Amino acid sequence: MHLSQLTLQNLRCFKDLTLDLGPGISVFYGQNGAGKTSILEAIDFLSRGKSFRSAQFSDMVQHDQQKIMVSAQLEQEDGSKDRLGVLRDTKETQLKCNGETVKRWSELAQRLPVLAIHPESFQLVMGGPVERRKFLDWGMFHVEPEYRKHLQMYSKALAQRNLCLKEQLDASPWNKPMADSGERIDAYRRHYCQELTPLVNYICDELAFGAEVDLQYQSGWGQGKNLADQLQLELQQSPLPNFSSVGPHRAEVHIYWQGRKFSKSSSRGQQKILAVAMRLAQSLYLYETQERTTLYLVDELPAELDKLRCERILSMLQELDSQTLITTVSAESVKYGSLDAVNWFHVEHQQVKAVL
Repeated sequence: MHLSQLTLQNLRCFKDLTLDLGPGISVFYGQNGAGKTSILEAIDFLSRGKSFRSAQFSDMVQHDQQKIMVSAQLEQEDGSKDRLGVLRDTKETQLKCNGETVKRWSELAQRLPVLAIHPESFQLVMGGPVERRKFLDWGMFHVEPEYRKHLQMYSKALAQRNLCLKEQLDASPWNKPMADSGERIDAYRRHYCQELTPLVNYICDELAFGAEVDLQYQSGWGQGKNLADQLQLELQQSPLPNFSSVGPHRAEVHIYWQGRKFSKSSSRGQQKILAVAMRLAQSLYLYETQERTTLYLVDELPAELDKLRCERILSMLQELDSQTLITTVSAESVKYGSLDAVNWFHVEHQQVKAVL
């Protein structure tokens, strides 16, 4: 899969921009503030309704404008083409796929799997548990067709149960639907984490990380215990809790290396390398299990990692046949002899020009 054309209006500094893109690696270079990252943001926004820089519509819409429009032409692995589009203002959002209105962002995300590597990527390993749950959910969404259904069922049951607890009403009718879907989510996540760990270590070895890591999945309730029983026990507490404290919404992935917690014994550079390795492992797993590629958005990679690791990362993405869009201040910082057929774009004063 690759994005062959991107059109955006009123996003950040761009009033109107259309880009023709090719497969493989595309590099957008230019001074800070020229608009390079905004191009990556537009693709992220199209895939999931927010960007890696901000989830707020007001942060992305151009000053004095009320609407953002992003559309793209995709070339899929089987030769088919998809046209995706989003039109959003302060009141509503319109999503389109091949001219038809769709209701959920997930329908666009399914066709356009996007992963971003950026200066805050280290939060995947250093941030709170929610970051790692999002990591698991992205992976399962793209490899397990039933996962989204169970996650939606669980989220609905959790919201209703929490409402009952807050109002001091009988929450027990929601125990079963929450437990049924929660157990399935837990099984999917645990299997994914187990499958991903050797791939993470393979990539870490390729990046000369220097030590093996262990990703240990924790369910969010007592190990080896039944979720339905734990939910019922929660309702027997006095006083009654105001929210559900057990379930996959409390799950965590603990990361260890050299017998210690990674977050307590690693440098910022090591954190960045591991975060990138975990993202690359997701793409490798998707490729191996589904024969699907991922579109990577890489913001200022040369500023985050040394030259040797940058070159190896981009070589691995090229080997995976992943379309990769990179921003950098200097084109020279990513001119590696090992890379084939890189597409170059110069960004200056909100203008983007292809460089032959």
